[in-house]
Amino acid sequence: MEIPQHSYLSRKSKKGVFELLSIAIGFLKNRPALSIPALISLGPSIVQNTLFVLAFLYMVENVFEIDILKEIVKEGEIGLIPELLRYISVFIRFYAIAFILGRILSKAFYSTFFYPYAYKLLKGEESDFFIEVRNFLRYFGKMLKAALVIEGISIGIPVLILVYALDNFLKIMHFEEMISPKLSWSIENLVILTSLLLVIFLLAGMALIFGILFIFVYQIIVVEDLSLPTAIAKSVFLALKNIVDIAIYMVLQFILTLIIVLATLLLQLFSVQISELVYLVTGILFYPILDLVILGIYLQSINQSITAPKETVYSFTEVFLRIFNKGVAVFKNFISLENLPYLIYAVLVYLTGFILGTEYSKGPLGEIFSIFISSEKLNVAFQGAQFSLSSSIFAHNWQVSASTILSGVLTFAIPAINCFFNGVILGLMYGLIPVEIFIIGIFPHGVIELPSFLLAASSGIKLGYYIIAKREELGTVLREAVYLSIGLAPLFLIAALIESLITPQVLKIFSVKF
Repeated sequence: MEIPQHSYLSRKSKKGVFELLSIAIGFLKNRPALSIPALISLGPSIVQNTLFVLAFLYMVENVFEIDILKEIVKEGEIGLIPELLRYISVFIRFYAIAFILGRILSKAFYSTFFYPYAYKLLKGEESDFFIEVRNFLRYFGKMLKAALVIEGISIGIPVLILVYALDNFLKIMHFEEMISPKLSWSIENLVILTSLLLVIFLLAGMALIFGILFIFVYQIIVVEDLSLPTAIAKSVFLALKNIVDIAIYMVLQFILTLIIVLATLLLQLFSVQISELVYLVTGILFYPILDLVILGIYLQSINQSITAPKETVYSFTEVFLRIFNKGVAVFKNFISLENLPYLIYAVLVYLTGFILGTEYSKGPLGEIFSIFISSEKLNVAFQGAQFSLSSSIFAHNWQVSASTILSGVLTFAIPAINCFFNGVILGLMYGLIPVEIFIIGIFPHGVIELPSFLLAASSGIKLGYYIIAKREELGTVLREAVYLSIGLAPLFLIAALIESLITPQVLKIFSVKF
């Protein structure tokens, strides 16, 4: 395939990393749809969680020994540590596989929707994300292959090596020394721990190096339509050629990440829990900006010019309010006869999960959950809720809602599966805790949260149906899904405030004793 030729860019016309950063911020303000791929990339987390749940169910049936687990958790029996380590070892393997698969799918979907749209914007072309979304889908096959190779090498291999190292570490480490204040650490333990830290450091370096070398692969596939092997080779060449700009970019990314982490830790010192909220904002806002910067570096390296966004009179606050108002309007219109079949389907799936959850609570799964859901832990959970927790609760619940809606991009089965497992979890809780605690502890916020989640699930199911049966109308339905996720945010915020502020007080009023 012929590679497009581009006019040479003079050194003066090339933009530096910080100038590209300013351009990226301007584009995000002008085109908030740049954040939509980040929201869509949350969908594969449901696949990841589903795999984890299935693995957990397998462990319940084939790995866990209930009596031993009870002794470990309730009594802290040191003599049973080898059994606990065996459970941890199996858990780590399953989690690693689910993490790698989730990472691959997430990167594939993000790249499919982000880079074609971002490329058009940086070239100065007018583009409506929702109108062109069907055209973006044609990149998915290529992006999935690229993600399998790129993420498999840069993330998958280091993670699997780390799992192997941890597995052996758990077998040879003397944990009695580590957890007992009366015993000093042996030289053997210190050597083993030092070796593990060295392995982790080397694997992190390996992931970083491959991440830098493969940094342009997805962009090359979109812009130049090259085969995957050729794109990888060209990415390595361009990465080495632009190593200074990439180094500045990596330092900038590190500084932003460090600021976010330090701010989160500082607020946690004052019992302000915002980690979930920070993670959400980082994914939706910062990642698209940084990816626009790296796309700009790539385009200039192949002598393509960058078009700055047009000046806008709107501030970020005004842009947010416009989007929010549209979200509220879509939420009001979504509750209609047209969408009733999807809502009924979501309710039936959820009820099925709830009924099965109540049944599972009587078996081995219920026994395991009952070990961790003790009266004392419920008391601490309810009585310790504070206003600061509301932001974390809201961010988590809204993220689950948004990922449920946009997971419909994969297929309608994914939001349905998530709806089912949420029903199972609620059913387990209903079967394991006293009815009065369940009603008083769940109903105040659940009366808002549950209908909101079911609306989200029904929207995801609708989106998945249109992906399969009515793709020509996909843009319209995706627009509705995105704005609905925004329109549901106030309901999840209200539910979070009730859960963190009102529910503990209601429990006190009724003098519920755990």
